[in-house]
Amino acid sequence: ITGTTSLSGDQNSGNNQKESAVTIASAGAGPAGQAEICGTSTVFLKVTSPVATDVYTWYSSAGATTPIATGPNTNSTVITGNSTYYVSKNEQATRVGPANKSVFTDGGYNAFSGNFVRFTNDVPVVIKTARLYIGNPGKITFIVADISNFNETTGSYSYLPLASKTIDVYATDPTPQAGVQTGNDPADLGAIFQLDLPVSETGSHAIIVQCSDGATIFRNNNIPSNPYPFSIPGVFSFTGNSAILSGDPNYYQKFYYFFYDVKIDAGSCPSARTAVVATNGTVPTITSNGNDLNTASPAVSYQWYLGNTPIPGANLAIYSATQSGLYKVQTTDAFGCQLFSNEINLTVTSIPELNAGEIGLRALPNPNNGSFVVEFKMDKKSDMYVSLQNMLGQDVYRQFYPDFIGTFNQQLNPGKLGSGVYLLRVDHGGKVYLKKVIISE
Repeated sequence: ITGTTSLSGDQNSGNNQKESAVTIASAGAGPAGQAEICGTSTVFLKVTSPVATDVYTWYSSAGATTPIATGPNTNSTVITGNSTYYVSKNEQATRVGPANKSVFTDGGYNAFSGNFVRFTNDVPVVIKTARLYIGNPGKITFIVADISNFNETTGSYSYLPLASKTIDVYATDPTPQAGVQTGNDPADLGAIFQLDLPVSETGSHAIIVQCSDGATIFRNNNIPSNPYPFSIPGVFSFTGNSAILSGDPNYYQKFYYFFYDVKIDAGSCPSARTAVVATNGTVPTITSNGNDLNTASPAVSYQWYLGNTPIPGANLAIYSATQSGLYKVQTTDAFGCQLFSNEINLTVTSIPELNAGEIGLRALPNPNNGSFVVEFKMDKKSDMYVSLQNMLGQDVYRQFYPDFIGTFNQQLNPGKLGSGVYLLRVDHGGKVYLKKVIISE
């Protein structure tokens, strides 16, 4: 770094230049990550072993300046041509809020004192800079605080200060004027002011503004629809302000206060960016064998459908159909990607009695008048459902038994049912057992 000065009548020009060498460490290694493209319009982005105090930012290219998503476990609708994404932690250029005051039409300057902006932060941050529009020079104090006892009628409140900064502000308005000024003058381009407000505690907070020594600051008003929130997902959000009107709880939505193009810093050194190549989510496939439907596609959870209607309790990789129709399964993988399988038009040729003999599944008496005893025996412990289904595959009775093992012998009273054929179903240990039951009123 070289600094040079030049003075009129300098008696010793030999000391007008100073050089200093500063060693700058290279950026730390970027975080490891995973990505999965789900269908054609969503990519899931996940950091491996994230640290709660770090801010993770995702980009569509190594040199991109605008992030597509923020957070350790997030998603985006940006699908890159090469399926490659880039993740870093604690990058400096993370911004929030309207870019400038011209985003909204109306506004004005005033010597605000005690008015505040509400925000939330999910990780510790430093509010580094903001574009402010100053109508008249002076001093402004910015206080990060926790607000309590806020009175929606009078506007009074208590607060606990967390951090504060007082700065000298110069007029950005080309025609400075003390006191109230109305109008949104496009000639006032504002200026970036250094705030350096640390927010080490996560949660809901506020920034209180106190003007002094004649200073005035701009805020937008008469906003036709709710502008909030302005967010960096998983990091920081502006959520409202202190504007009130008795009887109108949404009055604050007509205003945007003070802070534009706000730069948020995670307070730690930024890392390099790591390239993450996305895989493609696996579209499940289903096959049929008799009345049984099956998918070999691995997933965290399954939901079978008859037509476009989810079948209650059909949440395993296999499903035994009890009626004819068009079937499909929706799988959810570890990323949260949900995809539908192919469809199979299945014709049920007979009422199945599946695996009933393995556990001695019986309904006594059978036929019956709607009240009967269910008997069977399980040799292994597992969560269990006992249900009775009609021929539409709908549960007319369903009961959960956690960690069941041993002999089951219980009276079933499902309530008043119409005469017909029903299916007694037991789900246990990932296996399904079925028994036909005839009810005659």
